[in-house]
Amino acid sequence: MRYRDRKGNEYNGENGQDRLLAFVYGHAVTRLLIRPLLSPIVSRIGGAFLNTRISKLGIRPFVKSNGIDLSIYEKQEFASYNEFFTRKIRAAERPADMRENVLISPSDGKVSVYPIEENGIFRIKHTPYTVRQLLWDDKLADRYMGGWIYVIRLTVDDYHRYCYVSDGYRSSGRRIEVKSAAYLQSWTEDYFSHIIFDIAPKRAWNPQTGYSPERSRHSDLYVFCLYTARSREQSIRNLDLWEFYVLPTSVLDQQKPNQKSIALNSLLSLEPIKTNFQDLGNIIETIAL
Repeated sequence: MRYRDRKGNEYNGENGQDRLLAFVYGHAVTRLLIRPLLSPIVSRIGGAFLNTRISKLGIRPFVKSNGIDLSIYEKQEFASYNEFFTRKIRAAERPADMRENVLISPSDGKVSVYPIEENGIFRIKHTPYTVRQLLWDDKLADRYMGGWIYVIRLTVDDYHRYCYVSDGYRSSGRRIEVKSAAYLQSWTEDYFSHIIFDIAPKRAWNPQTGYSPERSRHSDLYVFCLYTARSREQSIRNLDLWEFYVLPTSVLDQQKPNQKSIALNSLLSLEPIKTNFQDLGNIIETIAL
């Protein structure tokens, strides 16, 4: 593998992280073995530990082994490993080129560039994809044919913050709970599945205090996604086969305060806004809460 750093220096060779990723993601058995480590409970436990003062003992060895120059950051001393991991760099070290014809990177990382072709393959964590597999939308994939795809791999030694690459406006910041269901299920071909969505109130998690004693719904609105295909010959990537129902959480709290699940007919009785994928974003932004 060949690398080029931000100063234009090129060098060849894989590092230990490259070899580890190739081993973990390049074999079905190792992919299976790491699944438990990716579970939410393990992430919560690990996150809680990395917020402790004792976790800072791992900072100095990590900095040394990865050749990180802490002098370019605003702070050089940290109260925990997580504070170190989210450290902020000095503004002068990441100047943004504001010219309109320049595409800037949203983050640090190892960048790979691929042409977008009909059967072109690019790799993310050693897994091959086509643009159609990534987008799950043939119409959208056709728009990008003939272009280029930039894959940015953020590694442990990279600066873990990002920026916006273009002008725009900040969305409302609404918290969304997404639930999905389908008539077709992998475990049976004998009948269509009854459509039921999970709406159970949950206990909130805080790394410092653990789970909250009370259960509640923590989003501002729910988006219920229904895959309507009744034949396995149809493609799940065809967004015309999806229906989306948007409902403020306040309606569920008023009408179904303690209910753990809801059937499609019961959901429809609450009069959610039905929309397609193209209009979904606008509905989420404008629906009255």
